[in-house]
Amino acid sequence: MVSPSQKVKNSFQRSFAHYHEAAIVQSEIAKTLAQALQKYETKIPRLLEFGAATGHLTETMLKYFYIETYFANDLVTHSENYLKPLFEKTKIEYQFLEGDVQQCSLPKNLNAIISSSTLQWIKNPKSLFKRFHNILEKDGLLVFSTFAPNHFQELRGFNSKSAALTYLDKDTLYLMLGQDFHVLDFRQEEKVLEFETPRKVLHHLRKTGVNANAGHHWTKGNLLAFEEAYRARFSVKGKIPLTYAPVYIIAQKY
Repeated sequence: MVSPSQKVKNSFQRSFAHYHEAAIVQSEIAKTLAQALQKYETKIPRLLEFGAATGHLTETMLKYFYIETYFANDLVTHSENYLKPLFEKTKIEYQFLEGDVQQCSLPKNLNAIISSSTLQWIKNPKSLFKRFHNILEKDGLLVFSTFAPNHFQELRGFNSKSAALTYLDKDTLYLMLGQDFHVLDFRQEEKVLEFETPRKVLHHLRKTGVNANAGHHWTKGNLLAFEEAYRARFSVKGKIPLTYAPVYIIAQKY
């Protein structure tokens, strides 16, 4: 039996060659998250980023923040090939941490923990928040983006399992952060991508690795049925939409 984290790892390993270019929305989300953080802090001596992938958020953090030690985590070993060159021209101490952030060894005495478009793959976010609370310094920041329940809303009704493990609403996120963190900033938005055909939506999902839980075997018949139904329900002036619903949170350790 393949674990959820192994499924995610396998999917992103397959998509890494295309991910950085194809993940247009994820890149925008990373920049928005970093911009939001600038309002609260620009000097972060010890920073952990989990789910760093190909470095969309990493690159932005290096550009706009003063950081002394940067710990970068990802499930996929190949992630370091993208991240390491970003640090070569800096004086920042850098360490790559491979593995599931829920289980792997993590540094302590951190000033901030950040992540973009990753939390939705975590099976037990509440437990992870508790772990982060234990390794953050007093008043340390937890800064992340994830996705709301209306994320990929067009795929509902197609028995799609391309969704991640947890899409969380505002009330649930606040409850999970609980008494360990005070939420300083919360915002939510929708970003709609447009495609020429429903099949290109599927190609986009595959290139960005977000079909990790799909477990779906397409036949010619059900693929055609999917395309016809998707077009009939959602086509707008000949364009095929796919809705992203990012959520941004900046929280501070009590």
